[in-house]
Amino acid sequence: MARDAREPSERCPHCGTLAEVEPAPLVRHRCTVCGGPRVPRDGHVIDVTRAESRALARARKRSFERAAWVFAAIATGVFGSLAIVAMVVVLALAQPGWLIGLTTLGATALPLLLAQYARTRSRTARRALDADLDLAMLTVARAIVDQSANGLVTADLGAALRVEDEEAERLLTRLAADDAVHARVSEEGVVVYEGRTPPGRVRVTVTTADSVPESREDQGDEAAELLDEDDGPAAAARR
Repeated sequence: MARDAREPSERCPHCGTLAEVEPAPLVRHRCTVCGGPRVPRDGHVIDVTRAESRALARARKRSFERAAWVFAAIATGVFGSLAIVAMVVVLALAQPGWLIGLTTLGATALPLLLAQYARTRSRTARRALDADLDLAMLTVARAIVDQSANGLVTADLGAALRVEDEEAERLLTRLAADDAVHARVSEEGVVVYEGRTPPGRVRVTVTTADSVPESREDQGDEAAELLDEDDGPAAAARR
């Protein structure tokens, strides 16, 4: 089922508003109302699943964490740099002993160590943010592939998710590696990705206790009975 490329197809999982999605430098795409991370699905009507909603909620939390750690790194870095400069001036004027001077400089450099720690935490939060966004996009990408009756190529997925073809190929490669989608080469030499369960084709196998023999002896007895039934007329003629 297709729709207009710019028409919102689902409510924001953060604010619940039916709003459009816009590009964002940190979270890739965000809601135009609340600013929470979103995943576009242009040309497809796909509901927000629980897995996608949870991944986006974690991504929003990670974005706040990263912003806090970045602010802490900048603040402590600036404060530590100014403190060291001021202390160097004071030591140059006072000219204390080398032991007192080194101890004072070491204590003054403590904010710089805190700034380095904050930078490390901000990078960790950014990696976790990217992982959550990848999970949400993979969930939507798999739904788009499953919804495509004749399969799709990387350009189709890129247009639906509003990403470059390289990013779409990376997502499809991950889905194929996880055995979530099937990749085949068309007659034109183009890689086409298909869902494991094509739309409209659902195979259901129902096995009951009555339809499964309990043992090999039961199978042998059933085979012997079938042979007796098939050979019944012939055996009667021979008699």
